[in-house]
Amino acid sequence: MGRKEIKKSKMMEIERRRERNGDGVVLRMLSAVLTERRRERERVKAGEGGRNSAMRGEGRFTLLSFFLTYGVSYAHIDVPNFHPKSTPVVQSVTVDQSGSGNFTTVQAAINWVPAKNNQWVQIHVKPGSYKEKVTIPQDKQFIFLEGEGQGATSIEWNDYGHSENSSTFTLYADNFLASHITFKNTHDLGISGPHKFDVAPAIMIWGDKAAFYDCGFMSLQDTLGDWKGRHFFQSCYIEGSVDFIWGRRCVSADGQGCKITSTAANLGPGRVIGFVTAQGRDEPHTSAFVFKGGSVDGQGLTYLGRAYKEYSTVIFSQTYFGSDIVPLGWDAWHDRGHE
Repeated sequence: MGRKEIKKSKMMEIERRRERNGDGVVLRMLSAVLTERRRERERVKAGEGGRNSAMRGEGRFTLLSFFLTYGVSYAHIDVPNFHPKSTPVVQSVTVDQSGSGNFTTVQAAINWVPAKNNQWVQIHVKPGSYKEKVTIPQDKQFIFLEGEGQGATSIEWNDYGHSENSSTFTLYADNFLASHITFKNTHDLGISGPHKFDVAPAIMIWGDKAAFYDCGFMSLQDTLGDWKGRHFFQSCYIEGSVDFIWGRRCVSADGQGCKITSTAANLGPGRVIGFVTAQGRDEPHTSAFVFKGGSVDGQGLTYLGRAYKEYSTVIFSQTYFGSDIVPLGWDAWHDRGHE
C-alpha cells in the first residue's frame, strides 16, 4: 500500500469515528471548503478564473468561497437535528391578534407554557405584524414557534442600546424551534443617509439547541445575536448593514441555503462599508460560524466579516457572493497585523 493509500485509509477511519460520535456535520463542511480552496487555486493557476468571477460573468477578482481566521478544532461541533415536520408536538395553541385564537399576543402564549416544560408545545401564530417584545425564559423549553410565512407573520419592535435589553426577541431556553416567521427590529430600518446608527438586534439567542427554518431576521445593526450554544438555520433570510450576524460563545452557528442581504448602502456617505459577521471567539475552543450554500448579496460595499475577538472563525462553503462583496473578504478590526 502506497503513502497516499495509507493516508487516505487513516482519514477514512478518523471520519468514521467522527460519525459514530455525531461530530461529522461540520467536519464534512470543512473538508468541502478545503477541497474547494485547492480546486480554486488550480483553476486560477490554469488561467480558468475563479468560481465567483465565472458565476458573475466577470473577471474583476477571484474570491475564495470561504475565509478562516486562525486554527480551529471541530471535533465536538454539532447542531440540532429536529425539524418542523418530525417534531412530536403534544399540544398546540394559536395566537391571533383578531381575537379568534387562544391568545392575542405571542408573549401571552409563551407565558402560558409551564415552567420546566419537557414536551414539545406548538405556538401557531396567524398572519399579522405583532408589535411586541418577546422573551422566552430559560425554564420554558421545547417550544415550537410557527408562523404562516416570512412575509405574512412577523414579530416587530423598535428599540436600541444594550443588545440584551433592546432585542425584539430574546431566547434563553434550550430546545427551541421556529419556522415561517420574521423577527424584526424596526429601529433605523428604512432610514438612509448619515446619522448615528445603534445596536438594535432583531433576535438574541442564549439557549442551546435552537433551529430556524424559513425564518426572516431584519434590522440594520447587530440583527442576529448568535451568542451562546448550538444553532441551525436553513433557508432563512438575514438582513442588515453592520455586524448583522454576530456572537461570542456560540459553539456552532450552521446556516444552510440562507439568503444574506447587506443594506450597507443605507449607511450613507462617510460610512459606506458594511460587515456581515462579527464572530467573537476569544479562546482556542470549538466555536465558529459556518455557512453552506446560499448567497451573500445586497447593495453597498460589504466585508464578509471582521474579527470581533482574537480567535474569530467564520467559514463560507459553496456560497454565492455578489459584486458588492469586498474582494479582500474580511477585516482584521482589533487584530491588525494578523491578516
